[in-house]
Amino acid sequence: MNNEVPQMFVWDQERNQPRDRRAHAELYHFIVDYVAPTEYMDRPPQSVFYCFLIDVSHAAVSSGMVATACRTLLESLDSIPNEDNRTRIALIAFDVALYFCSMPPGSTESTMMVVSGIEDVFVQKPNDILVNLTEARASIEA
Repeated sequence: MNNEVPQMFVWDQERNQPRDRRAHAELYHFIVDYVAPTEYMDRPPQSVFYCFLIDVSHAAVSSGMVATACRTLLESLDSIPNEDNRTRIALIAFDVALYFCSMPPGSTESTMMVVSGIEDVFVQKPNDILVNLTEARASIEA
């Protein structure tokens, strides 16, 4: 299948002339994608996961960035692809430490695990950090 390249991508606006397409490997070399049927798979495809990292430093909180990021995340939950109800997400906040949000499925309660030693990160309960979007939706929204 041929993909059309937008004209602005190959146009040099500074010189007001077309760019050399051969200078862009992604335009000059062909890429072929094959969709493998299930008989070629050793296991079913893994579920998609999204990890949201939010800066919670004093500057980020005072500028309103944290509130905007959280509001945008809440508004975007329905837009995250999850047709097969297997999509998983993780919420991690950071400043001078890492804050892992532990969200048990089916509960609105969540806890935060603080990891201050960021050179050698160790998380005791990794199962509640990367959670199923459908099962932990109430906890994510809370």
